[in-house]
Amino acid sequence: MVEKSEKKLSDIKISSSDIKKLLANKHSTDVFISECKMGSSYAGDSPIIDAWAMKKSWTSLAFTGYEIKISRSDFLADNKYHQYLPACTYFYLVTTKGVIKDKNEIPENVGWIEVSTNGGRLWTKKKAPLLREIQLSPLESVLVYLLMWRTEVTKEKTLENHRNFDKGKGNYWKKWAETKEYDKIYGHMISNSIAKTIFDKNMELKSENAKLKETNENLLDIKNMLDDMGIDTKYWWNAKENVAKKLKGDIDVYSRNTMRIIEKLDKFKEDCSTFLNILNKDEKNGG
Repeated sequence: MVEKSEKKLSDIKISSSDIKKLLANKHSTDVFISECKMGSSYAGDSPIIDAWAMKKSWTSLAFTGYEIKISRSDFLADNKYHQYLPACTYFYLVTTKGVIKDKNEIPENVGWIEVSTNGGRLWTKKKAPLLREIQLSPLESVLVYLLMWRTEVTKEKTLENHRNFDKGKGNYWKKWAETKEYDKIYGHMISNSIAKTIFDKNMELKSENAKLKETNENLLDIKNMLDDMGIDTKYWWNAKENVAKKLKGDIDVYSRNTMRIIEKLDKFKEDCSTFLNILNKDEKNGG
């Protein structure tokens, strides 16, 4: 009887779709997407991960990716899992029995889940390490919030657990309470972001005000200097003209004074020449 029972278990064929249903049940309260495209196909083919899940929790937010392998040859030949890692905080290979012979065949940054022989359970054979800490920008926080509470994954409607997740009055009010709580958390996040923006702008204004104050002090010093020079600065619109007039007048005065000095120097030079001539004559007569 035991051998017959084991034979029946070994004859069970587990498909990729069966494994996706198990993963969907595992993430029945999370956002779960099978055959998840990793981006736009506009510029070319976008990688498609077998399954991707986001935990509905701000305190333990996680993005988990799954690559399914049901044959050893596929596992040994396919090495495209690294394309999915940037979109995950944890990543697992999910295999049927016998696909992976030893844990050492699993890359260090990847976890391993094996499906039970009867295809009814998932066993974690190697826990996936944390790939990165999650640090969401305000925009990313909005997108995560929308994905958590304001959207529906339409392609998973055929999965019974996913369809029935929020049926019934009890689940309805539970979801309503959770939504209100996350609305509050989301509101705090947005208000903190706005407060930071206001603080940064306030600091910029203080810096600009300090620069303007310094400029005004410099202008006041210039005004006082011009006043001391006798230049009218009552009306700033004609201050430039007044400065030009003052400088021109001063230059004219300096020019006239310079000419007088030159004339006096010439006269002094002439007197010195006359005096020298007289001295020369007296020396000749005396000799």
